[in-house]
Amino acid sequence: MQQPPPALLGYNNPYGAPPPWPPPPPRQPPSSPWRFVLQFLGGLLFGGAVSGVVWALGWERYMGPGSNGWAIIAVPGLKLAAAIVCFCLPGWRGLGAGILLSVGIGALIFFVTCATHIN
Repeated sequence: MQQPPPALLGYNNPYGAPPPWPPPPPRQPPSSPWRFVLQFLGGLLFGGAVSGVVWALGWERYMGPGSNGWAIIAVPGLKLAAAIVCFCLPGWRGLGAGILLSVGIGALIFFVTCATHIN
């Protein structure tokens, strides 16, 4: 036993009238792959430089005696927040990837700095 086909809902607009919603915006041309690479390297270098300044040059101030060690949470946390913001912006995803990878490089700098400050 065959059932009749369901009634059309009018989504395809069979009457030829223009749809009541505006047409979608035209697609943007794909950006250059070099833009992503340059943003990635910029984020990687910037994040590594921030880690180098905080860990290697500011060890006594941020992690030495008398400090509460807030930088061990703040530096990776701020980098992670910046990476998430950059990932949400379509033109800045390369920068976000570079900053996110710099968290790992900053951890390496941190552990090397820890090893050099062992008494």
